[in-house]
Amino acid sequence: MWPVMVFARTYATYIMFPVAFTIGLIGYNIEKKFRKPQSFDYLETSVVERRQRRLLEETLSTDPTNIASLQTKEDVPKSSLDRNPTSTRKNSYW
Repeated sequence: MWPVMVFARTYATYIMFPVAFTIGLIGYNIEKKFRKPQSFDYLETSVVERRQRRLLEETLSTDPTNIASLQTKEDVPKSSLDRNPTSTRKNSYW
């Protein structure tokens, strides 16, 4: 029994690599044959086009007559702790 264990330990890489390669090749070909081609939604349009559409929708959804007063100073934080506010101010740079 010991000679078999020594042989298996010594030549395990030479035996298992072709076996694993064969099983992987068979599995790859089976998956390639039966798998349906996937359509990726993010590849239909470019990043620039999606950004332009998003900006256009955002611009059209806001009311251009609703302008904040300069007295409110909405974009200027009162303190440095107010730079990372919660999501209440969506269009703020801070």
